[in-house]
Amino acid sequence: MTGATKFLYTSFDSAVPSTSHYPQDTSSSTSPEATTSTSSSSSRSPINTALLRRVHTKSRRGCLNCKRRRIKCPENHPDCTQCTKRGLTCEWPEIQIEQTGNDGKRIVRAIPPQVDSPNTFSIQDFRLFNHFVKECHPSHPLGNEAAWTHDIPSIAHNHEYLLHAMLALAASDISGYSPNDSAMALSGINHRVRAIESLSTALSRGVHTMEEGNAMLATCYTLVFQSALISDGFPEYMSFIRGCMVVAWQMGVKQLKFVFEGILSDEQLVKMGPYLQGPPDIDPDLTNGAIGSLEACRPLVVRDAEKAFFECMLEIVQAAQISSRQAYIGIMKIYGIFAYYMSATDFHHFIHPDNQVGLLLQAHMIAIQMILDPVLKNENSAGAKMDKPWRPRHSGAVAWLNTIELRMSDEMAPWFSWPMSQRDAFRERIAEQTFLRSQALQEAGL
Repeated sequence: MTGATKFLYTSFDSAVPSTSHYPQDTSSSTSPEATTSTSSSSSRSPINTALLRRVHTKSRRGCLNCKRRRIKCPENHPDCTQCTKRGLTCEWPEIQIEQTGNDGKRIVRAIPPQVDSPNTFSIQDFRLFNHFVKECHPSHPLGNEAAWTHDIPSIAHNHEYLLHAMLALAASDISGYSPNDSAMALSGINHRVRAIESLSTALSRGVHTMEEGNAMLATCYTLVFQSALISDGFPEYMSFIRGCMVVAWQMGVKQLKFVFEGILSDEQLVKMGPYLQGPPDIDPDLTNGAIGSLEACRPLVVRDAEKAFFECMLEIVQAAQISSRQAYIGIMKIYGIFAYYMSATDFHHFIHPDNQVGLLLQAHMIAIQMILDPVLKNENSAGAKMDKPWRPRHSGAVAWLNTIELRMSDEMAPWFSWPMSQRDAFRERIAEQTFLRSQALQEAGL
């Protein structure tokens, strides 16, 4: 765990609401402008928006955001009505001022827009940004492809934490397909640290605008997905899910509109509904094994927050024997337990590397999500559809369990046997899938 992440935990904790009930979102209706698909936007790549500020040399009176979206700009300064409605920072092109000199000749002076100078980025950063937009942006919240490929990239240049988080996920994603590229892996960690440090500073100031809130929310989602690519990233995975809740709650309190559609859990369930019909195709031996292992662990779980987490896992596995829908609801519920129900003290205790019961519960949660693959893989159908390079499912979860195994005590090993057996089974399947794919590529001459 990095020092930056520890600081971020404090930032999240200071903003966590004290109530144990989920906050009511007062701004779930998103403006039409915020959810317009990329097909109606400018053909320019959002890379230029994020890594280089747009500055035109021609005399254009409309703001850059309106020009990019090809809509009429009302041209009211300092922030036009269109940008105000969307919660965007209104940027203006250079204005050409024509004057006449004493000799009668025309003098043209350019007045630059009032924006800060951008950071300097490398060619690799352009590549990473392009990879994020086209191939590895988060698939959650479900059904928000347009937001991830246009709206979020278009505001990244205003928020250092968001831009570095996007580059971090892209670098880690690429390094996952190129395990010998240590420089790319290091780039992913470096960008991650910068994103966390910048986000911590921003969180300490609070959420004030729609754009700022959505940038913070997108950053947390992006860091959640990068955590899944880091071998010891499960505690941070849970922490950034907690961060998503914190930012969304603050936005709801201030009635700030979400760029993401259907961010509430029940709306996500509606999107998944068509894919959750009937019982899941899960071997009963797997669910029975999970139930037996959990029941054996019951006497070890004594803290209230951990009991709630434990009981929810048991409900998920029992539901998975009869209903895909109820199993999926259980998954959403358990995410809510550590993201919202747990106090800061309980959460820190739960993820502490010396908390053997916490590690035991985490291991079971990871393994349960593995056996629920027939249910959870449907999120790919309800969410983003990206043509990504092939990677075996659950390779990140296997790495998480490897890290947990290194931290478990010898005395606790018997209670960890079921999660680790699932890890071993998936490891064998990954090896088989990798071999078969390699063989198929060779036969195809690729």
